[in-house]
Amino acid sequence: MSIGDLWANGGGTVYLQGHPVIPNPWGDAVTNGTTTTTTTDTNAKGGGDDAEPCGGGNSEDFKPEDCDKLFTRGTYIVRSDFTPSLHNCALAKYCYELAQDQIAEVIYRTKLAHQLKGMLPEDDWNDLMRGLRREYDIAVGRGKGLANWINKNQRECDKYKPILV
Repeated sequence: MSIGDLWANGGGTVYLQGHPVIPNPWGDAVTNGTTTTTTTDTNAKGGGDDAEPCGGGNSEDFKPEDCDKLFTRGTYIVRSDFTPSLHNCALAKYCYELAQDQIAEVIYRTKLAHQLKGMLPEDDWNDLMRGLRREYDIAVGRGKGLANWINKNQRECDKYKPILV
């Protein structure tokens, strides 16, 4: 059993393996499955949006899988060849914030899992908790590794601060 079996659907209820287990007072999110971006930039001459720097270190340039490449294999130590640059400082900041978000998400899911204790066979609940603990340890390890890199390279990365803001 994995945490992947825990999902929300149908009138705001949380389900586990297809069975309702936790009522959700906020209800479900509603989406049409698409994202639409619009602009109202209609200057008389030229029109269009202002140019954005290409690959310069905007967080929207990064994907979560980019963070996997920062660490020495099998560790949470940032690779020694990952040196400060506009791109690398922005990527480190993005990955650090992603690790913090992952920690918060695992804590939330752990709280949900604690509400399931007694509703699941003990072995399944223990497996669920072990998986959550592993996810937590990975996120914390990555966060610490990135915090060390950011602190070590703070002076160099500060050169790029006006660009990163």
